[in-house]
Amino acid sequence: MKLADRAEGIKPKSARPFRSIIPLPELISEALRVGVSSKAVDNVYQLMLAALGSEFKILIDSPLSDIEESVSPHVREAIARMRSGKVNIAPGFDGEYGKVRIFEEVERKKIKGQTLLF
Repeated sequence: MKLADRAEGIKPKSARPFRSIIPLPELISEALRVGVSSKAVDNVYQLMLAALGSEFKILIDSPLSDIEESVSPHVREAIARMRSGKVNIAPGFDGEYGKVRIFEEVERKKIKGQTLLF
């Protein structure tokens, strides 16, 4: 705090806006509960690209209702949580990467619909 040149939460006027996003395959992986490099994730990823457009468009601009229509409620919810910043981040340590979790097991059961498996 002694080194700070401004109060907490104050941004300089020259600060550029940014968004924190999670790659679409990682969101799909979390929704399906399979590895990010699995065939199921790739199938859903390709389906979404064909139906909705580019990965950035899907992650940032596509209406959540369109996402749910093209895949599943779990993928839609994962994208909604990423957009709102409601993800759980376990920090890394000792050379290990941190882990991003979208769902806790209890929450997963509350989401309507079934997870798609291809």
